[in-house]
Amino acid sequence: MVTTFAPSSVAFSAAPHATLPKPEIATVEANLQKVEADYMEHIQSIQVEMNRKMDELSKLPETTSETTKSLKNNEIMDLQRRLEVQYQDAQQGLQKAQIEQMQPLSDKVDAAVKKICKAQNIIVVFQNDSVVYIDEDEVVDITAAVKTELGIPADAVPVISESAQ
Repeated sequence: MVTTFAPSSVAFSAAPHATLPKPEIATVEANLQKVEADYMEHIQSIQVEMNRKMDELSKLPETTSETTKSLKNNEIMDLQRRLEVQYQDAQQGLQKAQIEQMQPLSDKVDAAVKKICKAQNIIVVFQNDSVVYIDEDEVVDITAAVKTELGIPADAVPVISESAQ
């Protein structure tokens, strides 16, 4: 069975990040930078402590017992493990924060696309990052309408941030 669509029932839209409102992207980026700064502050504090311990170890007199040197080495190794765990936590936390911050914007774009599709009787929308073939004479590009629905000038330059890619 082959399904065909009337020309007005198939539409094209730019990738979602190209339609996101610039002020809202800026807010998300600022929030993510704060989350990253918080993680980096904690990582740096561990690094400072580890550097201090390494400095202490290097300044121990040669007459220091092997037990004391071993304890200092163990403290440094523990700090290295904490640092590795903190790097992993930071990466996972930043990913989670990005998802949480971007979800409301994605929901807003999705709602705008659905509203336009219902108004124009469009049943399928392709995005440029997942289309194999487009007959541009038969496809309706709703990117400008989505931008208008979101209150963005249709001719506004897309904002592509690192967090949206």
